[in-house]
Amino acid sequence: MRLKKYINVMNGLTTLDISKDVADLAADLYRLDKFEADNANVNKNIDKRQFDIFHFATAKINGIELLSNDKHLPQLENLYKLYRLNKII
Repeated sequence: MRLKKYINVMNGLTTLDISKDVADLAADLYRLDKFEADNANVNKNIDKRQFDIFHFATAKINGIELLSNDKHLPQLENLYKLYRLNKII
């Protein structure tokens, strides 16, 4: 009975492909974030940041609102705006 319950939950989840667009956006945002941090002499936890940026990029590419208590999410939104601005210029 428990196994069936878990299978039903798992079957209800949406699977997101890790597309080239997701990978490219995540890589671009990571490079921009590192560049900005280096220029401002800011020390960041790079491993955690990669994880956050990857999830952020996945949400952006798939048009999904990312909900989180992570205080860094607004920073990623600002980084994304800077990225979009740089792509336009």
